[in-house]
Amino acid sequence: MGNSLNQKKEINWINALKALCMIFVFFGHSELYYGYHIGFIDKFRLTFNVNAFFFISGYLLFWKQLSSPRIDANAKEFLTNGAKNTIINVIFRIAIPSILFSLIVFFPKFMLKGEDFTAIEFIQDTVGGTTFWFTSALVLAEFVLIALLITRIRCIWFYATICFILTFIGNYLFHNNIDIVCWSSSFPWHYKQALICMVYLALGGLYWKYESEIKKMLNRYVISVLVIIFVISIVFFSDYFKYITSLCEMNILGVLITLLSTILLIELFKFLPEFKILSFIGQNTMGYYFLSGAVPATVAMIVLKFVPDLHWWMLIIIWVINLAVATGFVMIMNKWFPWLFDLRLLKKNNK
Repeated sequence: MGNSLNQKKEINWINALKALCMIFVFFGHSELYYGYHIGFIDKFRLTFNVNAFFFISGYLLFWKQLSSPRIDANAKEFLTNGAKNTIINVIFRIAIPSILFSLIVFFPKFMLKGEDFTAIEFIQDTVGGTTFWFTSALVLAEFVLIALLITRIRCIWFYATICFILTFIGNYLFHNNIDIVCWSSSFPWHYKQALICMVYLALGGLYWKYESEIKKMLNRYVISVLVIIFVISIVFFSDYFKYITSLCEMNILGVLITLLSTILLIELFKFLPEFKILSFIGQNTMGYYFLSGAVPATVAMIVLKFVPDLHWWMLIIIWVINLAVATGFVMIMNKWFPWLFDLRLLKKNNK
């Protein structure tokens, strides 16, 4: 059976890994809007980056739902308690904030581009969930897992097998240009990415299930060999690995390298002490994610007006500035507008 999360060090690695992923999301967006890329960093960060978020989500969801006493509940009890609570949390803490922030950035986005917009674009970008692909895909992926858990099957390989099949289906839909509606291939709610990312939720669940066994296997010598394999793979054979889920680029080698990099990072953060800044970012990843487009785009636009020439050191400076600005905004929102991340807080504050 998987390990409990009651120990503080277990929570630390989750927050630290989430923080690292978000820090590198900002790096990628800094590269995108500034227009300068550092290839060797991209090769490393893209192996885990957003994929590890799905891995962690699968780890936590399976831990909560397949552990006793929750797994002991029958289908009716699960629907009226475990499933209901999980669905409500996903709606209020992920889906609704995605819509709210989509509304906030919709009009400024088109104004900055100098483009006109249509009612269809407004619908698909806001309630259609196409503005923020990660949160949209995560919402649908977690809903799929909740639906599967109604079966009350205890064997995690049942869920993993279904997730692997759904990933294959999502990959097939994307590469054959099969869409639910003609408006957009990502409408509604980036369903193709949601299906493709199911494999990482399954791997997170499998890691939870066999965490004790994995820990026994990963001594310093095994870890050293795995690090060498990872570095050689990324440096010399990166073209064979497909793991950019936002673009629906995936193959088996890509899944394996993502799994390897994620496990190595987990082992690293289990060994290291807690860092307050990583804990803060890890506990507030939603706020950082919703700012990961607007902040880098704005900062890059300002910097390029004064320093038009591209330099690697300027990219690093912009990256740091973006994280600092985002941290300031997250602190402000946490203090004055916490309901942006959970509308239920408005009701509590009014009591």
